[in-house]
Amino acid sequence: MNKHFTYILLIAATAALFSCKDRTEYRVGSDFQQYVDGFEQEAALRNRNFNFESSGLIIEFGDLEEGVAGLCHYQKPIRIEVDRDYWNSLSDEEGTELMREELLFHELGHGILNRTHTNSVLINDEWKSIMCGGDEIAGRTWNINYRGERRKYYLDELFNESTPEPAFATEGLTVDTTGFATTYTDEFSNTASTKWKLGATSNGTASIENGMLKYVSNSSVNLIILIAAGIDVQSDFIYECTLQYTGFDNTAKYGLVFGTYTNESATVTSDGASLEYILINNDRKMTIGNRAWFSYFTQITRNQIVPQSRNKIKVVKKDDRMYFFINGEYAYRSEMVNRKTGYNYGFSVPPKSTLLIDDFRLAASGTTASAAKIKSAEIENMEMKVVEAKFPVGEINNR
Repeated sequence: MNKHFTYILLIAATAALFSCKDRTEYRVGSDFQQYVDGFEQEAALRNRNFNFESSGLIIEFGDLEEGVAGLCHYQKPIRIEVDRDYWNSLSDEEGTELMREELLFHELGHGILNRTHTNSVLINDEWKSIMCGGDEIAGRTWNINYRGERRKYYLDELFNESTPEPAFATEGLTVDTTGFATTYTDEFSNTASTKWKLGATSNGTASIENGMLKYVSNSSVNLIILIAAGIDVQSDFIYECTLQYTGFDNTAKYGLVFGTYTNESATVTSDGASLEYILINNDRKMTIGNRAWFSYFTQITRNQIVPQSRNKIKVVKKDDRMYFFINGEYAYRSEMVNRKTGYNYGFSVPPKSTLLIDDFRLAASGTTASAAKIKSAEIENMEMKVVEAKFPVGEINNR
C-alpha cells in the first residue's frame, strides 16, 4: 500500500457551534477503547491523571480525505476522527497495535495534553517526539521507530517535554563481540570458487565479474535476493557485506536483508514472512524495518555512507538487539522483530538496476546456545530465492 497519511489538527472556528452539546459526553468506539485505557494508564504512571468517562471524549471513525489518518477537533468534549480505510489497512500487518497506539496518542497529545507539533531531532537524527508533524521538513517522513526501548522514551516525552536525551541516541555498541567465529565467507574471486548458484531467471541475472557478484535486476520493483546460509537468525551472529549500486538514482535503496522466508503466500502469522532489513541510498539515508510491517521503522541520515561508491554494511545481532555499522562506523541499534527460526541472508536490489556484492561474511557466536542453532551440513550450491521486496510502504507524511 502506497497511500500516504496525514495527522491534521483541526481547530474549531467558534465555541458557539458546540454550545448545545453535552460537554462531558463520552463516546469511544470499541476499536479505540483499549488505546484510551492505555493512554490513561501511561499518564498515571507519569503522575498525570485522566478519567475521560467523567470529563468527556469522543473518538469515532470518519471517511477522511485522501492522505488524512486522523483529525483532532478542539471542542467540548475533544472529538477525534480516525480514517476508516487507514485503520483497517493496518489489520493484516505486524505491529498493528503499536501503529494504532501511536496514531491515537498523537491525536490525544493534541487534544488532551495541548501539545503542538515538535519537529526537532535527537542527536542521532531520529525524531525527538511522536508529536512531530505539520509541513514537510527536508523531504523526510514522520516515521518513528516506536518499539522497545524507544517506546518508553517517546511516552515519557509525550507527557513531559523536558524528558532528557535518551541513551539509545548517544550510546554505541554496548555488547561484547569477541567469540564469534566465521562460518561462511565469499570473496567472489571467480566462478569456480563461489558456492552461489549463478545464472538468469525471469527477475534478473547473477554472475561473477571482476571479483564481485553482479546482480542485474529486470524487475520494476525492489528485489530481495536470499540464500540459506546455515545460521539461525535467532542465534547471535555477525553478517556483513560490501555493496555498490551502479545507478544514478540517489533515492534508490539497497542493503542487507535477513530473517525467515518460506514462500510469497506466507502471512505474518505463519512461518515464512519476517525479514529484517537495513537499506541505504546515495542521499546518505539509512532505512531500517521488517518486511512484515506496514511501514519501515525510521529513515535517518548517516554521513558514513559514501555515495556512488562501495559501502560495507555490518549487522551484529546479540540477544534481541541488532547493531548496525556502515563502513566500520557504528550507525544505529534496534530490537529485532522476527521471533521465528530462519536461515535466510541476502541483499536488496533497486528496480531495473545493477548491484555489485563483495566480502560476504557470516559469523556465529561460540556459545553453546548459539552453536546449537547452526546447521552442521556443509553449505553447497546456494540457490538464490528472489522475493519482491514490498518496502518501503505506508510512509507517514505531513501529519
